[in-house]
Amino acid sequence: MTTPDRRLDKFSNIGAPTQSNSGWKQAHDHMGSVRLINLSFYPEAPLVTWLAMLALFAYLLLSGHYIRQILPKHPGGLLPMPLTNALLIAGSLSHAAALTIKFQAYPWHFGASEALSLTALLCVTLYGLGRSILPLKGTEAPLLAFAAFMLAISLVLPPGHAITSSDLLSRIHFACALLTQPLLIIATGMALLIKHSNRQLHNTHKGILARALPPVLTLEKLLFIALGAAYAMLSAALLTGLLASLDPASNTRFLSHKVLLSILAWIVIGILLIGHRRAGWRGRLAANWTLAGAALLFLGYLGTRLVLEVILKR
Repeated sequence: MTTPDRRLDKFSNIGAPTQSNSGWKQAHDHMGSVRLINLSFYPEAPLVTWLAMLALFAYLLLSGHYIRQILPKHPGGLLPMPLTNALLIAGSLSHAAALTIKFQAYPWHFGASEALSLTALLCVTLYGLGRSILPLKGTEAPLLAFAAFMLAISLVLPPGHAITSSDLLSRIHFACALLTQPLLIIATGMALLIKHSNRQLHNTHKGILARALPPVLTLEKLLFIALGAAYAMLSAALLTGLLASLDPASNTRFLSHKVLLSILAWIVIGILLIGHRRAGWRGRLAANWTLAGAALLFLGYLGTRLVLEVILKR
């Protein structure tokens, strides 16, 4: 029998991903009601959390190094090049390992925390792979700072709702939807950088960030790489969601406000990709269309999840 003054009760579901794998555990207050306590930063936090915190530490060191590097008074940065490469590899591998362990558990969890963490990893991966084929010098500071910010937020948010559907179509649908969000968030970041660069283009006194960024053409290439991948994932998510909803045994509902907003985002992004290919849409026009599509998808997915999980605690 647990005494009333004892804060933490024994856990009946030690292996459940909603508790041990995410750092959130059940506790009983003195009135006996059940509540959730975030144990992510406690010594007993699971391996997933420690791996994510290791990645966050690496991203923070790297972003600090590159931010210092673009400052006029400190052009040399903080760290030697071999160490920055080692930190980038170690951080991304730790982050990938944390997400791999998390998504190997059953059931999957789908929400703002998972989407933001995956956004950070894809952002770092895009930079790590893209710098060998594109002149990305100057993007390190905003990209890595953005990745650190996304990962830090994901660590303090509660885990998303459990995906209990066992059929293959439903799992593919949720996997594609989960990948769509971070890709479109990265495209949004590129669009904001493009708008900032265009705004500073004819300014004789450019800001520190505008002077450090690569040419707008490079940013546009990154934008349309992320947009193309996001559009493919969104198309697959909508198609598999429709097919799964036709199965009477499936719990997937296709007709909802989230689906409607996602279809509108799919149309907006599709028009932008066609306009870019056939009419050469670029610059601020492409950035504005990207922001419009991202806003629609954000309202449909991340906005709903943030309201339910953070504000309403559902």
